[in-house]
Amino acid sequence: MRGFRLLAIGLSIAVTLSLLAGCTGGSRPQTGRVTFQNGEITLAGNLWIPAGEGPFPAIVLIHGAGKITSQDYTYLSFFFIHHGFATLTYDKRGVGESTGTYKMVDVKNGESVLDELAGDALAGVKFLKNHDQIDPNRIGFFGVSQAGWIAPLAASKSPDVAFIVLYSGPVCTVGQEIYYSRTTGDDPGGEVEGISLEQASDRARDYAGPHGFDPLPSLKAIDIPGFWMFGSQDRSIPVPLSIENLDSLFAQQGKDFSYIIYPNADHNLRDVNTEQFFPAMNDALNWLVEKFGDLINQSAPKAIETEADFTGFITEIHPIGEKGTLGQILVESYTDKLVDKYMVTIKDETMIFKQNGEERRQVAFDMLETTQQVQIWFSGPVMESFPMQATAQQVVIIEY
Repeated sequence: MRGFRLLAIGLSIAVTLSLLAGCTGGSRPQTGRVTFQNGEITLAGNLWIPAGEGPFPAIVLIHGAGKITSQDYTYLSFFFIHHGFATLTYDKRGVGESTGTYKMVDVKNGESVLDELAGDALAGVKFLKNHDQIDPNRIGFFGVSQAGWIAPLAASKSPDVAFIVLYSGPVCTVGQEIYYSRTTGDDPGGEVEGISLEQASDRARDYAGPHGFDPLPSLKAIDIPGFWMFGSQDRSIPVPLSIENLDSLFAQQGKDFSYIIYPNADHNLRDVNTEQFFPAMNDALNWLVEKFGDLINQSAPKAIETEADFTGFITEIHPIGEKGTLGQILVESYTDKLVDKYMVTIKDETMIFKQNGEERRQVAFDMLETTQQVQIWFSGPVMESFPMQATAQQVVIIEY
């Protein structure tokens, strides 16, 4: 399983919220650097608190494969706090400011390594439970890719996990996933020409080699709702086999598990032909609202509900070079199941949205420029005081 990124592009945006001591809630979203312990391991990350009064439901963001830091998932925190969820992101053990040793997962070490990573995620849950702005009964996991093994394992070890949401998370053994990804060519070492992904998934089901860690015992042991998002053209995890296993858990044990399959989507849930993203984050949010809507703090900033609203990925930034100007930003925005592209020009104190050369609308903002950063404070028709800091280093999801 390769390192997972929702957006793999050259230029990107980092988001930082105003830092207030203690992250205690207020009129603006806040974030602060935090550390917490899993035994002798110190995990360093960021706690994000929505605007308004808590206690808030909270999400521990679990990593995919690779050397992931808390900054890599800033865009997810940005999305969730806007909708009333506090989030905790952290550097994977042995990466960034977290101590310990980074280890890749394979069939030989999978059970021990994933157990360590599950313990780290549960240490995050324990940290959140002791925060006075967090609802201790509504703390769950959102994870990507490799987290499909970590989240169920962690949830099976603690009654404090309220839900799991997984983005392209495998529901199969480590050995089956490795065999499948090699068969499809996603990982080198065994691509088979001329077979479909369904056939590759069938071969993974019948795989007779070493399997290593199996998430099914953990999934059988938990009694909490779960939501999975898959792409039908995923070459990294066997989606048909994963769906088969989830359906079996529902049929045999009546598990409160749901899933959605995006047609023609890859492991990143992008259309393999157009490279446009499917609205997985919106679907995850809708599922969370369906399950816990009455407990989600409604005082968090909300985007205006008009036809002009959209959730977008900032995917490119083109500096213009004039003082006080950020430049042009390419935004891919959700309209239905796929996305449209907008070009946004930021100049003076106005964001001008254009589509196909035609101006669609303007949004006012306040901008503060430093040597290497431009801080933008959105206000008025966008949302109530929502800051964005641009450094061309980290992709984020934003809402206008």
